[in-house]
Amino acid sequence: MPHGNAKLKSSYKRLIPSTSEKLKRSITNKEQTAKEALDEVYVSTGDVTMARSSSELPRGPNDIYNARRSARQDNAVSAVGIEINDRSHKAEDSGSTNNVKLDNVWTLFERAKREEEESKDSVFIRECSIHPALFVFLANDQQLNELVQFCTNPRSFCVLGIDPTFNIFDRNISLTVTTYRNLKLENSKTGKPPVFVGPLLMHQRKDWQTFSKFAHLMKTVKPDFQGILACGTDGEKALIEGFKRNLRFALFLRCLFTSRTTLKEN
Repeated sequence: MPHGNAKLKSSYKRLIPSTSEKLKRSITNKEQTAKEALDEVYVSTGDVTMARSSSELPRGPNDIYNARRSARQDNAVSAVGIEINDRSHKAEDSGSTNNVKLDNVWTLFERAKREEEESKDSVFIRECSIHPALFVFLANDQQLNELVQFCTNPRSFCVLGIDPTFNIFDRNISLTVTTYRNLKLENSKTGKPPVFVGPLLMHQRKDWQTFSKFAHLMKTVKPDFQGILACGTDGEKALIEGFKRNLRFALFLRCLFTSRTTLKEN
């Protein structure tokens, strides 16, 4: 059956892949408007006089907008979806080093550089390296500012949560997530401040040096981070040791799930 957006008057003609790619590549020219990019692609395909079929020609502004949105999504997936070669399947205890493919890592580096050039306020990829293992520090200014704001004031503060979720990605890549409560807001259902996601770390190694570097980078960007008063962890020794080296005043609490699946801090 025809759906609600079915074209009843005329048949749908899909753009050929080469034209779609030309529209996607226009996203790299920041000084070019959407109309200028559309005209350039239209002329390069031969316009109505030289085109072999109507599927070679852009149909209108929606084509350029959709192509650019698709290009941004592809770049985001490429930046996060770093591939590791087959040697990463070996056990970590064997002492083997996981190697990251250079083409995908270069995409990550390019994205980080482009963020910095566009606006320092929009930077999210703060640090990325592949030697001796993958290490990607992700945080925006709002996360860092609010983390310091809500976790360092002795009169009213929340616990900084640190949760290492191991092997969440393929090929032995882990994600460590920090969380905090926004004390300026209140959840109408629970009556408590809502939990926000803080800075993130994508990494392969799980030793104290890795977690120490994570904390040190947050302290480097926001020196007041060293004033964190309390951290809640699942008891991971390497994580606690790494953060303790950077947080002189923090009390480290153990978070456990009870039989009722409620989180309590002991």
